[in-house]
Amino acid sequence: MKKKLLLTASLLAGLALIIPSCTALDRSGELDEVDTFNDPISYSDVDKVADVNKPFKIKADDEEIARPDVIRLHYHNDDNGCLTRRFYTWVTGVDGVERKPNLGEWNATDMAIEIDLTTTEYADYKDSISLFFIIKVAGTWAGQSEDTELDYSKYAIKDGVLEIWTIPGEGTSIELYDNEDDTKLPKIQTAKFTDFNTIHCVSTVDKNGKAWIPTEYKLYAYDKSYLTSTTASQAATKQFYLFKSGNPTTSQFDIKFHYTAKINIQYVIESRFPGYDKTQRIIVSSEYLYENSRFNQYYTYSGNDLGATYTPTATTFKLWSPISALVTVNLYSVGEPKSIGGSDACDTYKMGYSKGGVWEVTIKGDLKGKYYTYTVTNSAGTIETMDPYAKACGINGYRGYIYDTKDSNPENWDTVPSVWNGKQGYDIATPQDLTIYEVHIRDLTMDETWVSNKGNQRGTYNAFSEKGTTYTKNGKTVTTGYDHIEELGVKAIQLLPVFDQDNDERPEKMKFNWGYNPLNYNCVEGGYSTNAYDPLTRIKEYKNLIKAYSENANHTRVIMDVVYNHVSSASSSCFSKVMPKYYFRYDAEWNYMDGSGCSNEVKTDAPMMSKFIVDSLLWWATEYKIKGFRFDLMGLIDTLTLKNAKEAMYELDPDIYLYGEGWTSGGYHGRNEVISVTDSARNNVFTVGGASNDLIYSQLWESNASKGVVGGFNNAGRDNLKGGNDDGYNGNPYPTHGFIAQGSESVGNKSEEVTNLLKGINSWAPGANP
Repeated sequence: MKKKLLLTASLLAGLALIIPSCTALDRSGELDEVDTFNDPISYSDVDKVADVNKPFKIKADDEEIARPDVIRLHYHNDDNGCLTRRFYTWVTGVDGVERKPNLGEWNATDMAIEIDLTTTEYADYKDSISLFFIIKVAGTWAGQSEDTELDYSKYAIKDGVLEIWTIPGEGTSIELYDNEDDTKLPKIQTAKFTDFNTIHCVSTVDKNGKAWIPTEYKLYAYDKSYLTSTTASQAATKQFYLFKSGNPTTSQFDIKFHYTAKINIQYVIESRFPGYDKTQRIIVSSEYLYENSRFNQYYTYSGNDLGATYTPTATTFKLWSPISALVTVNLYSVGEPKSIGGSDACDTYKMGYSKGGVWEVTIKGDLKGKYYTYTVTNSAGTIETMDPYAKACGINGYRGYIYDTKDSNPENWDTVPSVWNGKQGYDIATPQDLTIYEVHIRDLTMDETWVSNKGNQRGTYNAFSEKGTTYTKNGKTVTTGYDHIEELGVKAIQLLPVFDQDNDERPEKMKFNWGYNPLNYNCVEGGYSTNAYDPLTRIKEYKNLIKAYSENANHTRVIMDVVYNHVSSASSSCFSKVMPKYYFRYDAEWNYMDGSGCSNEVKTDAPMMSKFIVDSLLWWATEYKIKGFRFDLMGLIDTLTLKNAKEAMYELDPDIYLYGEGWTSGGYHGRNEVISVTDSARNNVFTVGGASNDLIYSQLWESNASKGVVGGFNNAGRDNLKGGNDDGYNGNPYPTHGFIAQGSESVGNKSEEVTNLLKGINSWAPGANP
């Protein structure tokens, strides 16, 4: 089979000596990976094996971290609506605050606002290394931008002041500049692959609505060799990576390839505009390719080894990121960055590109106890990120942790059965036998009724599993905590989220958090541990909790509340850093869809997100022996993913129970349409959104076994049975009474709703009046 020649920088340099005008040479075919659509992709084994003693790059911990005394933010928008807008700012672990703009020269009109934040006044801001903010309409969440991070280290601080100018970007994004003049320059606003042969470019318009037309553009194609070379070498060889150039005649234009584009290249367009000397730069993005059949054929990975796979002699790292031009893995000795008392010293190792768009490297040597991150270079630039598949992490979830899973098991962990189906005393014959007690680790164990026998362990996994706690009042003593839950006779405890959350886990910073702000899905939350700095402590203590409840008189199983429908912040999520715009749903203008009510929703129907959810469930079910999962806003999860999850769980243990909220929180950005996902293997179409609530029940309750279902949570039946939970919420000053507390004269339709609950009928969705 004929293969095209992959040209190296040195060979390109030789060609440049023969061909005087590099700009006249269209080298798209020479940079291509494959001959034809159906040919397999060839990959190099270079950089797939490394030695722990031979890193590609060593970073010393000698950089001083500069923090501003004053953060000055400007925002400009030509739509004349800024008088109603506000900045809303926060830092990790600290609640956000709406900021009223200053009355200054920059916001003398309704096209601009500005604020000053003095870090001596806001001490938590002084302690942080970055600030998060959104722009929104005052007093509401309307018109909000996406979460934007201002990393202090990326900008110059002058006389203690960090001053940043911001303007609207694509969709709900915000662009940041270190000077006002650059916000006004014409530029190519978007440059996207529309297929594997075309890049479509769109220039900005001026304040009068006139479109800018570039006088010229230059398209550069930077590969791994260029990106790993020194700054001096890049400057000397840049001309050899010039791919195409041209002189557009319109503000919207296409750059055409003669052959199929190679996607693990960073394509950069430099452009100039009439009347301006400054060259503008934009990285080409690939999000339109994600729905292309070629992308799903060649860049979908089915292996079960993503993340870090440890052995005493070597650790293999694998990251799915087909559009990245370079990925490296960074090894640290500590889990926390220098900004919070740790260290930023690290060794960096190059990774190789493999089939399915996976970057991998096996580092020889024993890496147990090391922490790691990835640095990726793609359309989002070059950025350090956590591993989406990290199984353990350091404090605040900054870095993944490498460990032997056997070291995380508490004493006698093997006595907890891996499979409960058919196990006498553990097995549940039918779903109707499952009694579930919903509870929050910190909420329960921080209460004054929790009188611990082991010192001050309130708010922890240990406190939740501690035996012998009591509370005495007016001469009467009652059991609390673990013993009280055992007395209730419940067969399951449903824990509000215990995966790693986006909060500050340091003991002096830890605050109450419901947990519906996912950060690292496969890691245990450290804020409920007695030592959040030690990754193994949080794992052991959580496993010990699971063990303790499995051994009580009821063999109480642990069910995890899982929140796969949204993340804490989509724009700063590791998913977005690894694969920009792949893992989340967007509308036609690239605004985040918001069926979750949390400003983003996970695109569960994307093949690799669907795979991640099933892989994540398998991880918790196998490693932690979790025996049930409750899906938050299950209506946002496509039914194909739920069906695959059901089959994977019941193959592992038919005694695992899956159920969730069969609704969304307001639909898809207020829209009613249905997103369809075709499962060719079953020749069926499953849906998410819109009318999917009904389909969840009709398609996922089918089974040849009584337990092989995905159940739907019925809040109407719950509230009508026991009463409402909204005391003081939504203008209701008192909780409503339920069927069991009312006489026949006032029961109304509650008996009907309770009957529907017992029949398994979901008769109410959010917004209706039960």
